[in-house]
Amino acid sequence: MMAITDKINELAHDVLMDMGFDFDVLEPSGYPLEESVTASIAIDGVWRGILALSIPARFARTFSARWLGIEEDDVSEHVALDSFGELMNTMGGHFKARFCGKGELGLPVVIEDRAECEAPKGAEEALVAHFICEGFPIRFSVSVRAS
Repeated sequence: MMAITDKINELAHDVLMDMGFDFDVLEPSGYPLEESVTASIAIDGVWRGILALSIPARFARTFSARWLGIEEDDVSEHVALDSFGELMNTMGGHFKARFCGKGELGLPVVIEDRAECEAPKGAEEALVAHFICEGFPIRFSVSVRAS
């Protein structure tokens, strides 16, 4: 299981560092539960699953501003959520290319105001990795769909 977690850490590191963000692995016990924004994306093919990325709600606007190269005050809530969905899309594309090969990547779905992270309906969480990006905790989960 550790080798898979290492590969997930490597994937997240590559994506976030390519975007110019500071990144490091976070021990699961260091991940605080707080109001968060979660983006998820489905993959269908030989492997059928759902990836979910959760960040503190207060980090969504900061992430968008840094990624888009604009002032944080100029980022609307809509733009912040769209940018976060695009991050999930990028992570999903990298995950699919590295681990699944052929298959179809769905559209990202962003859900606000979640304090608890849970597996999507119809799926069982198989792997969770925790990161720290620009001082904010990130939770990345991989769930396998039963049907």
